[in-house]
Amino acid sequence: MASFNGNIDLLKLKDAKLMSMEENGAQRNYVCIPLDFNEISVKENPQTHEQMAVLRVNIWPYNEAYGNAIRQKAIQRGDDPNKKDVPSHEMVMNFSPEFVKFYAKAVAKKVIDADGGKHPEWATQDPTDENTSLFKAVRNRMNFRLCSLYLHKAQPKPQAAYTAPVAQGVSGYVAPKPDEDPFAGAPTNEDDLPF
Repeated sequence: MASFNGNIDLLKLKDAKLMSMEENGAQRNYVCIPLDFNEISVKENPQTHEQMAVLRVNIWPYNEAYGNAIRQKAIQRGDDPNKKDVPSHEMVMNFSPEFVKFYAKAVAKKVIDADGGKHPEWATQDPTDENTSLFKAVRNRMNFRLCSLYLHKAQPKPQAAYTAPVAQGVSGYVAPKPDEDPFAGAPTNEDDLPF
């Protein structure tokens, strides 16, 4: 399973604010995020019975052309493209269809204006109907990128030279004598043989 790293900018969430409050006599900084604008649901974890604030996200892989464009820009700047970290995935907000429907009418006008007349059918479509292309465009506009994720690169570990364990009192390999029987003196019972 792949592992990723990245940094999420919490202040990108709608109406998020950095606030300073006093707690137990000390000033502390907090990021305050409105739950209703960002569809954050607060519920109890059934296993631990702790409160959770759940944010819906999707993680999508970037197109290979995106990585190639970043490497090409590195070459144009004179940087080594092999040393440039290229994000492999993006984390985007994933608002539920019900949440999108609630804000669809207000956002639809902005989406139609930004379209510049490329989709004239949007003017007659209901922005709350999930089966229309206008609804999909509204949802894409609302689902914004939270961060880019980088595939975790495992650092190669240096290989230690193999050293075989040596028994105490043994100084090294001793070759057998060519005319010596290795089983001399061992008890022999031919009835005990498996063949």
